[in-house]
Parts: sequence; C-alpha cells; structure tokens
Amino acid sequence: MIRLFLLILLLLPGSLAASEVRFEMEGFPRRFQVFAPDEPQGEMPLVLVLHGVFQTDNRMIETTRGKWGEFAKKHNFVAVFPNAVNRVWDIGQGTGTFEPSPRRDDIAYLDQVIGLTAQQYRIDRDRIFMVGFSLGAQMSFAYACQRGGIRGIATVSMPLPKALLDDCARTPAVPLLSIHGTNDPVIPAEGGDLPMQGDTVLSLISQQDTIDMFAGKAGCTGPGELKSYDRRDDDTKANFTRLAGCSVPIWTLSIEGLGHKWPGGGPDLPVAVLGRGTEEVEGTAFVWSFFSSIR
Repeated sequence: MIRLFLLILLLLPGSLAASEVRFEMEGFPRRFQVFAPDEPQGEMPLVLVLHGVFQTDNRMIETTRGKWGEFAKKHNFVAVFPNAVNRVWDIGQGTGTFEPSPRRDDIAYLDQVIGLTAQQYRIDRDRIFMVGFSLGAQMSFAYACQRGGIRGIATVSMPLPKALLDDCARTPAVPLLSIHGTNDPVIPAEGGDLPMQGDTVLSLISQQDTIDMFAGKAGCTGPGELKSYDRRDDDTKANFTRLAGCSVPIWTLSIEGLGHKWPGGGPDLPVAVLGRGTEEVEGTAFVWSFFSSIR
C-alpha cells in the first residue's frame, strides 16, 4: 500500500528550492527531492539521479555540487533525487555491495517516483533518463534491464554486475554513457570479484566489457569521435569515445588518475580513501550533454 504524506519546499545547496515528496511504501517511509524550472515549458525530460552506497538524496545533491538543480532550471527538465532505505539500494537479485535487510522492491519504488513526479509536472514519457553513482549505477543498470522504459542511462564508477548479465542481454539496445576512473580504489574499472561486507562478494565485468556488451546490442561498428581533456594541473586526463554506427548512442569516458568520485564533485573524503578527483570535466554537464543528444 502506498500513502502520499506531503510535499514541502526545502532550501538546498546553492539556494535552489527543491520539493521533497514523502510517502509510505511496503511499510517503509520513502522520499525523494525534485528540482524543476520556475516556468516549465511544455513536456519536459525527467532525470533520476541515484546516490551511492551509504549516501542519501541530499548527500548526492552535495556530491554533484548542486549542478543538477541549476541545469534543470536552465535547460527545462525535471531532476529528481531518489533516496534508498538505510542508504543502500536493493538491485533485486544477486549480491550487490551489501545485502539489504529487510529486502524491499526498489524497482517498484522508482516506478512510484516517476509516477508521482508525472502527476506534478508534464513529463515526456519518451525522455526519462537515469544516472547513478557507484551503487546507484548498479540500480540504474537494474532498472533499465529489468523494467525498461528508460531512454538512456549514465553510470559513474560502476561497470555492469554479473548478476544482471542475463537481464541486460534480453533487453533492447539502451543508450549508455559509462564513466570510470583508472585509479578507482573501491570499484576498479577492470571489474572482478570484490569482497564487500561480511561474506558478500560483488562480481562485476569490466568497464570495457560493459561497453562492448551494450555496443554489440546497438550494432556499433567501432570508435567514432575521440577526444581528450587535459587542461587542468590535477594529474588526471579524460579520454572520451563516441562509438560509431550505433542504433542508439554509446559513449565512454575513461579518466586517467580519477578515483571513486563524481567528475568535478565528491564524495568529499580523503584521497587515501577514495582516490583523487578531477576537474577535467564537470560530470553533470557531461551527462546532460549525453541525455540531451538523445531524441
């Protein structure tokens, strides 16, 4: 049973006003934050921005430096920040970073986030996008491959979990932007079987294998546009590839020297814990350039 509690205004970083929606689902109190243009024009794209493990919706707003709210107002789309129960997403099958207890249906929760947002704003149902950081990227893969209806996804610091291989093999071609750092100490771009909490092992294919799988479904013929960004003195370099001949866009951004961080943002933890950040690209601007290119 779902009960909608309230809609309130919050002031978040950058003095941008966000609407907070609260409701109850499966016995859990749930919420999400909404940023929208002050004067919406027609049907608008919807972007769901999913936080990483042990983060929250508000922490993800901080991690992305409040840029999604700015971009939503400037470019006439709605950005929402869903919030996981106990700061951990349940991807629905296999082992994620942690075993959520009790289990919950976060796929259905995201359905509800989309539905409630569409009740408040004129949403273009053909232009719903999802971007996730770390465990939020796992959730983005899970939703796109298990539920569908997503026009494109962007994943940051997370290749495809092996638990989702069969689901993603069955789904139609999905536009994908994959962003990963070469010096990620938490989730290596090479993937592998990574020990997590207790006896949990997170099994991942590599970033390159993830790109190859999505590119194969899209019929890509090989590298197209290649571009590097190395304008800052921060010991990082961003290498961008837009694959050619694809039925849907497939982009990849490999950032030399980047740790487990959002490009141009956080989390704001020491380099010894998550590795260094990068200022070569601004993550929100890059992801939105990908989403806005999809028509």
